[in-house]
Order: sequence, then C-alpha cells, then structure tokens
Amino acid sequence: MAEDGDNEKVVEMTSDLSGFFRTVLSGGRDFITIAEEETHIRSYLKIQKIRYEDILEYNMNIESAIKDRMVLKMILQPVVENALYHGIKNKRGGGTITIRGYEDKSGIVFEVEDNGKGMDEETLKKLRDKIRGGTEINEKGGFGLSNVVQRIHMYYGDSSDIIIESEQNVGTCVKIYLGHMIQEES
Repeated sequence: MAEDGDNEKVVEMTSDLSGFFRTVLSGGRDFITIAEEETHIRSYLKIQKIRYEDILEYNMNIESAIKDRMVLKMILQPVVENALYHGIKNKRGGGTITIRGYEDKSGIVFEVEDNGKGMDEETLKKLRDKIRGGTEINEKGGFGLSNVVQRIHMYYGDSSDIIIESEQNVGTCVKIYLGHMIQEES
C-alpha cells in the first residue's frame, strides 16, 4: 500500500496494528475489560477489512452493561480468525461476521457467527472432538479453539464452555460461555 501511494490506508492500518498489539501485550495482564477485548477485535477486523475489502463485512454488538467487566484476554480473536479464514474467505462472494456479547442467567456469553461456507456433520463432529481433546494432535487445524477452551476451563471452571453450531453452505456460530466472571486481583 505504501509503494502504491495509498498513504491514508497505511496510516489507518498502522493505527489499527498499534491498537491490536497494545491489547495483546496489555502490560502483561491476563485479564482485560470487555471494552478492551472489543477494541482488540475491532482493530483486528479493520486490518482484515483492508486486506479483504471485497469479501468481508462485520458487525459487533456488545451490551454496554458488560463492557467494564473483566475477561480473560484473547478469547475472541482466534474464533473471529477462524470465522474469516474457514468461513468467509473460502465462500464465493464473501460474507459477514457478527460478534455479540451479553449476560444471561448463566453469566457472560459471546457469539461469533458467520454466514460463510459452514461445515458438514462429519467435519463439525471432528472439530468438536478436537477441541475437547478427543483426537490426535497431528490432525490439521482447531488449535486456536482448543487453546481457548483450555484457557476458559482453567480460569472459569466447569461453568464455561464453547458450543459450535454449523450448517454447510449456511454458516457457523461459536458460542463462548464464560459462566460467572471472576475478578482479577489488582
């Protein structure tokens, strides 16, 4: 982009990269506010939108009532990345990723939904098994999700979970249930 003289996009992408890495580092903290996680995802998606402007759209709807709550950092980005690379990027004509965050009676819930290519039942079953530790480590893919599952179980216990729903040629929805949030010591 710089070589092509597209200075406006270079400045925009540099700013987004700066925000992205600021959240990744987070001063060494494991927990950040949901507002910070939202900013991180927005920066990531803005960068990807520059790369894939013709095929990627996105929407974010995080309830304002939960934005000051603390959450384990980097739980949404691997899921959003999967939605882009496995759902939208390979779908003819592109698609939309929608991220939602809200609180229900079980605690905090995040949803990452795409209208990408989706998965058939066999592929979906293999992915579900893989993130639960039920398949061989040498099988390709699923490591980002497996990492998120392990991290949320470690920090949030048995009340946390990831549920994946998908239909081929329709899309995929990944629901992340954190249960009731724990508070990080200051």
